[in-house]
Amino acid sequence: MKTWQIGIIVGVVLVAAGLGAAFLLTGDSASAAATVNGVDIPESQVDQQLSVIKQQQPQLFEGEGGPEQETRYREQIVTFLINAELIKQEAKKVGIKVSDKDVDERVKQVKDLFPEKSQFEKALADQNLTEEGLRDQIYDQLVADEMMERVTKDIKVGAKEKKAYYDKNKEQFIEPEQRLWSQITVDDKKEAGKVLDELNDGADFAKTAKDKSTDEQTAAEGGDIGWAGPNDFPPEIGDKINDLEVGDVSEVIDAGDGKFVIFKLNDFKKEKQLAYKDVKDQVKEMLKTNEQQAKFGELIERLNKEATIKKS
Repeated sequence: MKTWQIGIIVGVVLVAAGLGAAFLLTGDSASAAATVNGVDIPESQVDQQLSVIKQQQPQLFEGEGGPEQETRYREQIVTFLINAELIKQEAKKVGIKVSDKDVDERVKQVKDLFPEKSQFEKALADQNLTEEGLRDQIYDQLVADEMMERVTKDIKVGAKEKKAYYDKNKEQFIEPEQRLWSQITVDDKKEAGKVLDELNDGADFAKTAKDKSTDEQTAAEGGDIGWAGPNDFPPEIGDKINDLEVGDVSEVIDAGDGKFVIFKLNDFKKEKQLAYKDVKDQVKEMLKTNEQQAKFGELIERLNKEATIKKS
């Protein structure tokens, strides 16, 4: 698991409201990036969160536009932290509480995603986060979850509303063209050519994949890599396989890194318009989520108007 996935796993529901991304970093600083109703938001928290973004996407900050990008992201982080603090204060005001047991369960869920304890500890260290800091952030998330539940509990989506949305947005509910592929990977171009000759002479693709493919995972499945859309492969591969008919075997394709791949097209599904009865539950969740985001956004807007906020 990558270290940034901790942030995704325990990111607060403010993300769902389109209010920013939580990277779950903590820190104290003598200087404050902002003050929210008398509570300081340390500048160090902003610096730490910005450093995570830079680590994940360094290309965003390169070149002449780098400083401008950094300023923009810093402003977004400050806005997120202000909104998170406002939610925390409002939750306390309305009596929302979270038990230690609830926090313990969520911490365990995060830990269970790492095969080894050392991997979990490294992920925390890479984000400048202690386990206690993680617990604090999970607590804040659970509080925000409860706040979201309270604010949006009365939202209902009616049958007419669902059907009207489907009728107006049918293009969103199209099942794209899909193709079922198998592959054989060989680490030598000359050897790959020999394998292709055997296939063209009638050798069984699945058996050959099990015997000769160097990709152990797909070899064990007879080369099966599952269903994929026409744009799921990089262009240098897709351009060479998208015209194949069911049952066809591709030429030897240089996949880079010393890997040479032969593909076989096993099955084909045409693009299909999904019927309303098959997606009505999906439509309901989409509309409900939109309403939740709007409702929560209204809460954030109100709290900002009522608060005393000072930015440095």
